[in-house]
Amino acid sequence: MNLLNGGVTRGLVGAATNMKLAGVSMAVYEVAKAKKDKDAMEKAKGYATDLMDQANKCCDEAREALKDAQVDAKKQEEQQQQNVSQSTTATTTTDTVEISREAQTVSNGAWAATGSLSQNATVASDISQTYTSEGDIKTATDSTISVKA
Repeated sequence: MNLLNGGVTRGLVGAATNMKLAGVSMAVYEVAKAKKDKDAMEKAKGYATDLMDQANKCCDEAREALKDAQVDAKKQEEQQQQNVSQSTTATTTTDTVEISREAQTVSNGAWAATGSLSQNATVASDISQTYTSEGDIKTATDSTISVKA
């Protein structure tokens, strides 16, 4: 998000240069004033006034270019946020598996009948967990498969 584009730079450099030149003209005015040379004073004052007007125009150009750059930067930032939002929603898909009543009854019956789990299966009263595609319990950064009883 760079706000210092070509238009802003040209305006700032132009304004600074014209103000320096106006300062030179004002120095000439002061010398002419000391010499009491009215013609040189008026000429130097005219140059200084013209240069200050030109500096003001350059400042206005820089101001407009800066406003345009700010609008462009805001649009670019909104586009980046939208891209991030879209990529986030695309990567957070969740698969849901529901266990049928028969399967719940069978697993609960197997637990109740033997007091232990057969074939190394895990049955819990609340098996609502989030699992990875490998079958591990999901951490915050893994893709998700949700199993709900």
